[in-house]
Amino acid sequence: MMHLAKQDQPAAGKTAPPLSDVSRRDFLKGGVVAGAAAGVGLGAAYFGYEAAVRNPVRIGVIGTGDEGGVLIGAMNPNYVQVVAIADIRPYNIHRALNGDDSTPSAAAARPGLVKKFSLGTEAQARRQIRIYEGKYEELLNDPNVEAVIIALPLHLHAEASIKAMKKGKHVLCEKLMAHTVHEAKEMALMAKQTNCILAVGHQRHYSILYDNAVEAIRRGLIGDVHHIRAQWFRGEDSWQAPLPNEAMEKEVAKYTKESDDLLAKLAGLQADTPPAWNADSAENRDKAELGRRQKMLRLLDRNVDASKYGYSDFVLTGPNGEVYKGTALEELIRWRLFNRTSGGLMAELGAHQIDASSIFLSALNNDGRKVQPLSVIGTGGRHIYDFNRDSDDHVYQDMTIVGGAEKATTVQAAKGGAGPTIDTTESGGPKASKKLGGGGPVSKGYTEEIEHWAWCIRNRAPENQPRCHPEVALGDAVIALVSNMSLHQTSSDPKKPKKPIEFKPEWFQIDSPETPEGVAPDLARYKA
Repeated sequence: MMHLAKQDQPAAGKTAPPLSDVSRRDFLKGGVVAGAAAGVGLGAAYFGYEAAVRNPVRIGVIGTGDEGGVLIGAMNPNYVQVVAIADIRPYNIHRALNGDDSTPSAAAARPGLVKKFSLGTEAQARRQIRIYEGKYEELLNDPNVEAVIIALPLHLHAEASIKAMKKGKHVLCEKLMAHTVHEAKEMALMAKQTNCILAVGHQRHYSILYDNAVEAIRRGLIGDVHHIRAQWFRGEDSWQAPLPNEAMEKEVAKYTKESDDLLAKLAGLQADTPPAWNADSAENRDKAELGRRQKMLRLLDRNVDASKYGYSDFVLTGPNGEVYKGTALEELIRWRLFNRTSGGLMAELGAHQIDASSIFLSALNNDGRKVQPLSVIGTGGRHIYDFNRDSDDHVYQDMTIVGGAEKATTVQAAKGGAGPTIDTTESGGPKASKKLGGGGPVSKGYTEEIEHWAWCIRNRAPENQPRCHPEVALGDAVIALVSNMSLHQTSSDPKKPKKPIEFKPEWFQIDSPETPEGVAPDLARYKA
């Protein structure tokens, strides 16, 4: 949830920036209808790229899990054609092809390639799309793949992106850019070295809702921005996905018996029982069948040898000495719960709020320069969930940023809260997007970021760059990762409070070897 403080209106003698002849608000009122009538996509018309490319970019999708499925669902066939996918989990491959029908909202967000590209059946899709079920490097060697979308766990973003660019593939990598700042810089340096287009999936840069807020700030309609309070509250433990184990097999047996019993009841096959076909019994059987099917699909992953792909067994110790032993397969499936594979709340959720704050505050600069914070101090911990993870479940950050005419702005980010003025719900979340008056659902920017990335690939020119190009994405990574560092910094004197971490300008510079973790970028680490 994002709140912009409404502060001073322009003082006497101080005028707001002039309005354009056709404002973006006017565009939204009339452009939706006009654009639809002309066959022009709203994103293309709004952000200034063409409504299609002459030859859709042939892409491969590396990582087809929750976020990969959302990106597939957001694709526009006028810009991209999926010719290959890679994933080591059979469950993910099934969802990539057939969609995710676990809930109505999941089905809407992840319709699958068969439906999205009108491929007919799964069998027909498999004849048109190469399926790589082993290491993703096999997909990178496919000469038919021009570009890749990478939606792997965070710790693999840099490695996969750099390997792809070394093979001459353009890249759209999910956010956060990388697990460390030196890896993020390595990605940026490789993009420069190979002349490949690298975009990072901070899709808020393609949100018309956010862009209109930027216009309001630029025009001085809300006055100077002195404070931003950003919150994100998620009540469900969606990162702890079910594991394909013996307990799940028992659940399948339970659902199967329940479904069979209900069918026998509905058909009147039980002794001395007449047929009892009623809506409630039929609905309950449908639910039992769905539960059985979903569990059986997840059991497709039970024989995956995750250790072959760098995942490992682990041991965690709780606050009272409790011991939790996890498997490599659990680290793969629940990767967001572990610091080795994830960046926790700041990388997965807080990065959206950081990015949004940066977008709004950068609007105060006449030159469009991305603002950089001066300092950050934070606290957090695991206060609710069990010790089967080492990522925090609560995070609170406070940072100071100077933007515009050297005005100090405070940004407070927290996990928790309510009362949004700008809704930043998660990918494929349970709630439907709010609608524009008389229009369709508000886009979250996924479709537009993929369209513009493909358009930039087909229209190569120095000025044609994704809105979230490496320099922008590096800034977001620095802020999120340094915020993580501030959470767990320790003091030699426990009686003294923690001090804010001051950001160094060099951390935000692609060509500087300086990083907050003290490791210099080194492209020699990556083999061909």
